[in-house]
Amino acid sequence: MSGLTTTGATVLSDIHVLPKSLLLWRAMTHWLGGLGIVVLFVAVLPTLGVGGKRLFNVEAPGPSQPGVKPRIRETARMLWYIYCGMTLLQMLALMATGMDLFDAICHTFATLATGGFSTKNASAGAYTPAAQIVMIVFMVLAGANFGLYYHILQRQFKRFWRDPEFQLYLGILAVASLIVIGSLVGHNLVLTDGTVIEGSIANATLHGVFQVVSIQTTTGFGTVDSNLWSFLPKMTLLILMFIGGCAGSTGGGIKVVRILVGFKIFKAELERVFRPNVVRSIKVGKSVIDPQMRQAVIVYILTIMLIFAVGTITLVLLEQGNGIDIITAVTASAATLHNVGPGFSRVGAIENYGWFSSPSLVVMSLLMALGRLEVYALLVLFVPRFWRKP
Repeated sequence: MSGLTTTGATVLSDIHVLPKSLLLWRAMTHWLGGLGIVVLFVAVLPTLGVGGKRLFNVEAPGPSQPGVKPRIRETARMLWYIYCGMTLLQMLALMATGMDLFDAICHTFATLATGGFSTKNASAGAYTPAAQIVMIVFMVLAGANFGLYYHILQRQFKRFWRDPEFQLYLGILAVASLIVIGSLVGHNLVLTDGTVIEGSIANATLHGVFQVVSIQTTTGFGTVDSNLWSFLPKMTLLILMFIGGCAGSTGGGIKVVRILVGFKIFKAELERVFRPNVVRSIKVGKSVIDPQMRQAVIVYILTIMLIFAVGTITLVLLEQGNGIDIITAVTASAATLHNVGPGFSRVGAIENYGWFSSPSLVVMSLLMALGRLEVYALLVLFVPRFWRKP
């Protein structure tokens, strides 16, 4: 579940003892789950027809999926061409930094799928700064809407740079990076392999940006032990867990476009307090957000927060005997629901989920599935009316 939902949470404490075949299989589950096994089925099984479109809309992340091609099968196929092309490109880039072929393949699969399974106990911290920079670039690309890359192939560069969600996505990454970098400068950093380095501007920038990008894109790679950070950078990362990547990306979270629409709704409602007679439409770019979409966004955000709260309370109740603390419960619930992987405290960057009881692992597996399939696809199965004949 952790692999196919691209969560990257592991119950394994020693990755090095696994044979390469299993390490490759873990990475492949990420890669297949990244853009979606269902999308792959739609791309290669044209007989699915209308059913294929429904499957595509359930699997593809985000509130809406504007087609880049007229037919859904052509859209899925085009997305997979882009996905495979970026896979080859990152693989070559990682090998150019000195990484061997096997590790380059596994980390490429985990990066583009925003998964986070590594072949090393120290995660991305086991590799050179050059390799980490390559991962940062491709994590940012994986967290953006893949439909935008089709516009680049069509040389429609303005549509790429002027996309409001993409602009906000980069803005959030920039602001969060500045906050984390400012908090790390002057303080020693403990890497995931246990090495202690000074908090110079260069080190703080590299590791601060890496952690911010890794968490917001819900990849979950780590280069430093963020458990040892102060309150401000840790809270920044926790907020980024909820925001997540863009709609149409391989990332999890609520999605940047929903955050954007949510703030626009808040702004419009605030204006209505002192200008009740003004009727102003809410737009994202040139698209008008109709009342039905507004309601859907608000309901989705509230549903996610409710599931997160229930997940946290459930983990606390199930793990009382294991001495679970509230930070562990909160971040474990958030990290699995938003398909991030690592949290804080006992599920931090250098920790794992192996100490949880079986019932808790089942609960978190359900949270992973709910987050990956945008909640409703699974919740509807528990509604009795869904199973009745029309």
